[in-house]
Amino acid sequence: MESKFNLDSFLKLSDAANFYLEESFKYVNEIFTKDLEKLVLVEQLKDVQFSEEDLKLIEEGGIPKGSITYLRSDKRLVQFLTVETLNEILNAHNEVNEIVSNKKPKIPKKHVIKSIQILGHISNLALFVEVLTNRHLLFLNHNDIIDNFVYNQLSEGKILNIIIFICRDELENGSIKLDSIKHLFRHRNKAVHHTPKNADELKVKVEDLFQIWNQIIKLIAIYEDREKFNENKFSTKLKVEKGIIQDSYIFF
Repeated sequence: MESKFNLDSFLKLSDAANFYLEESFKYVNEIFTKDLEKLVLVEQLKDVQFSEEDLKLIEEGGIPKGSITYLRSDKRLVQFLTVETLNEILNAHNEVNEIVSNKKPKIPKKHVIKSIQILGHISNLALFVEVLTNRHLLFLNHNDIIDNFVYNQLSEGKILNIIIFICRDELENGSIKLDSIKHLFRHRNKAVHHTPKNADELKVKVEDLFQIWNQIIKLIAIYEDREKFNENKFSTKLKVEKGIIQDSYIFF
């Protein structure tokens, strides 16, 4: 039986993959820029010491300690600091941009990303993988490697199960691993279902991102090698995006 999905379906999935890849990397530069600024600021603020007068003003200010009372209050720490301390903090902030822009920024590989933009990158990157996996599944169906029944059963299943089915030979011979891709989808679930617990547990290191990117490149290359579509390779596009990041920062 012929598949009900035709050329238009392939084109729509390709367009979606392009969209999700572009969207995911819109956030990456901002992620590293914001986190780098925070890292530098922490270093700059190490030399700022609260004076006895600061501590007295803070105590007298009565800043609420409970979560709800704090959120309802308009009292904030900066309101109860001396002018001298505020100037030191302001100078530290002003020095951040100068330090960051004067040389190629350095970011530790073990650094846990704090920027909220990680939600956008993780979510869109996972969708990128999912769309191309669904497209490859459709390719297998059109190429009579799987029939309509198998296609329908798989297409309604979990994305990792589909990937495992597609790459079962590569997994068996050890030419590809999926641990980082598995982590990607765990992160995606935490990003999409952003409960207080998931917000606390969503911890992505810089080195995690590179491992995820590398595994995705290998996975997509497997799809492309079988499909042989006349198109700009998605694995190459991801390599280019990764290369831009590597050229922009020093990771140590």
